[in-house]
Amino acid sequence: MITRLSIRLIRWFCPTAPNPIDALISVVIFSLCAVNTASSQDAWNPATGDWSAAGNWSLGRIPGTADNVVVDNCGTAVVSTLAGTSYKIQNLSIGATTNGSTVEINNGVTLNVATLTIGGGGTLNLDPGASFSQSGGFTNNGNIIINSGFVNTGPIHGTGNGGTTGSIVGSVVDNTILVFNRSNTATFGGTISGTGSIAQSGTGTTILTADSIYTGGTTIASGTVQIGNGGTTGSIVGAVVDNGILAFNRRNTATFSGTISGPGSVVQSCAER
Repeated sequence: MITRLSIRLIRWFCPTAPNPIDALISVVIFSLCAVNTASSQDAWNPATGDWSAAGNWSLGRIPGTADNVVVDNCGTAVVSTLAGTSYKIQNLSIGATTNGSTVEINNGVTLNVATLTIGGGGTLNLDPGASFSQSGGFTNNGNIIINSGFVNTGPIHGTGNGGTTGSIVGSVVDNTILVFNRSNTATFGGTISGTGSIAQSGTGTTILTADSIYTGGTTIASGTVQIGNGGTTGSIVGAVVDNGILAFNRRNTATFSGTISGPGSVVQSCAER
């Protein structure tokens, strides 16, 4: 029942509406639009399930472009082709407080996010043929598993955050910058390719044991970048800006033809034999 007070309020909100009913409809539509465009937090609920199932989310709907998504319940959210081949959200947080929290992207699907944060208990797992696109910031203190998938990201601030954890597994296509930031010794065995660069910002030692072909060069702001680990593999190409230590540790003959600049040192850690 519309009272005189209600009519006056509606007239105040919509003075150009021809009658109170039209005005009321306008107010309702405006309210619904305001709710739908607002940014919301959508949390993952089940142990394992499909991303596209509305009932698996705290808001009772599939996350949309304005939503901040949280997977932090030791569960696995599987991004499959069940309801499409591309999903877009605002921010994604995985495993901020709970170990075993995972987002798995299946073959043929692309997940697009603005920013990604992987906590110590989180994992982002790309199946073969999967694709992940991230346009903003990226902090990784957990794990990224790339099983022949494709990652197209903005700056990757994250094999660690200056501490002793944070790692990735598998090969990386780096078209921007991959930053290693740990205070202890960490080994990365994947091949790094693409047009991007590598930066060592932590005080620890990063050991690269694969033969990488990224073309953007390497910057050592602090700590040590070690190429090889006493075996017959481990190489990089391009220029190195060395403000820390660049170490070569291979037991066979290896050639590095890039320019090395900066006030840092170069060390041959393993005698050829």
